[in-house]
Amino acid sequence: MFFILCFYFLCVSSFRHSRLVLLPGYGCCKNDYRDFIKNGEKLEIAVDVVPIERWEWLKTTRAMFGLNYWNYQCEPYEMFDWYLQKSKKTLFDSVSKNNGKPVILCGHSAGGWLARTLMNDGTIYDSINKTNTCISSLVTLGTPNKVSLYKENTRGCLRYVNTNFPDCFLQNQNIHYVSVGSSVKSISMKETLDLKDQMIKQSYQSILGHTSENIVSGDGIIPLCHTFLEGSIQITLFDVYHFQYKSKKCYWDEKVMKIWLSALMELSSLPSARNNI
Repeated sequence: MFFILCFYFLCVSSFRHSRLVLLPGYGCCKNDYRDFIKNGEKLEIAVDVVPIERWEWLKTTRAMFGLNYWNYQCEPYEMFDWYLQKSKKTLFDSVSKNNGKPVILCGHSAGGWLARTLMNDGTIYDSINKTNTCISSLVTLGTPNKVSLYKENTRGCLRYVNTNFPDCFLQNQNIHYVSVGSSVKSISMKETLDLKDQMIKQSYQSILGHTSENIVSGDGIIPLCHTFLEGSIQITLFDVYHFQYKSKKCYWDEKVMKIWLSALMELSSLPSARNNI
């Protein structure tokens, strides 16, 4: 037990004085992550949240005037260029604050696959900067990383990302991947449910499409089976909800942050990765 505690302490303490850039989830804004910043400070990690305003998500509707939107063939820039430009600026500013060293990139919910869009093909989105000179690791928190076979809620954007930058696409460039999901809420997909559980069921269905599974588990918004990137360190939590609400745990609860930061540190402590963080 003593050695386990020592390893845990070393993992977390090794992240002290690191920087992390957080990409907000769909419909969220910077103020939703105030506790993320506070808990990062407790762990001596500076958290830079992309300054998204809630109203800005209305900008995605501009794509409705193009055929690609209705044909489910949108590329990310058509709906999310405004988001990616802000994310890029926040990333570059964070790297500058980090004395030019790569930072941890973290995406909550849709921010996870948008982070993969920002990482692009090895050169940061709409720039000439190499991705691995800016980003050491990617952590996705409750991110729908897989595309529904029934209907693509992102109007083709996520399919584009998974086709062009699948899973741990830049792993061979010494970028490390951790994907985190939760099974806190299990829902029957066959039975009649009360209003609250019916809303969770609809959320799961909107991502899964039609499913033959009787029971689906997730974080109350995103089904667990769609959160993992193949080849990444995959972490399943059992008591964490998608959003912060009252006393319920979320992905940026201090104790939860220690779990995925420790996993990332263990991965990054490999000889080829030690200089990245």
